[in-house]
Amino acid sequence: MVHKTIGNIWIDKQVAPLEYCSIQRASALLKCEEEDFLHWHDIGAISLAIKLNNKTSANLYFISDGMLSDSEKKKARIEINQLYNLESSRIIGSVDDIEITFSSSDRNGFRYNISPPCLIFGVWRILDDFNLSCSLGNAEKLYSMSVFQEQSISPTLRIVVAMLEMAVAYDKRSLFVLRSDIENIYTHAMTGQPMPNFINGRIEKQNLSTEIKNLTEPLDATP
Repeated sequence: MVHKTIGNIWIDKQVAPLEYCSIQRASALLKCEEEDFLHWHDIGAISLAIKLNNKTSANLYFISDGMLSDSEKKKARIEINQLYNLESSRIIGSVDDIEITFSSSDRNGFRYNISPPCLIFGVWRILDDFNLSCSLGNAEKLYSMSVFQEQSISPTLRIVVAMLEMAVAYDKRSLFVLRSDIENIYTHAMTGQPMPNFINGRIEKQNLSTEIKNLTEPLDATP
């Protein structure tokens, strides 16, 4: 069997790597239809993003692998303020002003609320189970956004979710594709192998969706 060498999209296209780009630009790079990205997003193969050009107030939550001591909470506050390098997302707030309080725990981890609301801007991933294919034709507004990675940000700060205090209007032209997903799509296009997704069972939708929902739903639990 002859093994095909998988190329690098940026080398093959002679383009310096883009950290993120519009669906239109990604479509031209990958030679696919714009609607393909909505499909891949809805089945969990990629995570589309939206760019906040203006500072937007949001309530923040995160999940940790364990209960946090006072020193670990301080570390988490510092990590929150250093999220600038995380998928071009940014949270603005003073380390000394942020309060972290325990909310609840389950098999997914330990939820902590961050107060007061912080200002966020930049590129943020959209919640994975948001059905963009259906909603874009209905002049929808995006109320909640999340920052998360397949690998942990850190054991302390594993998933961060931002719930917008005010809705943000969006359409297909305001959506962005992240560099990691562009490279993933290109690799699978070159090999012909399907990307892991909810339909083929290579991503466990229930676990990820539950983890995100636990962050976004109001809870009454006390420590």
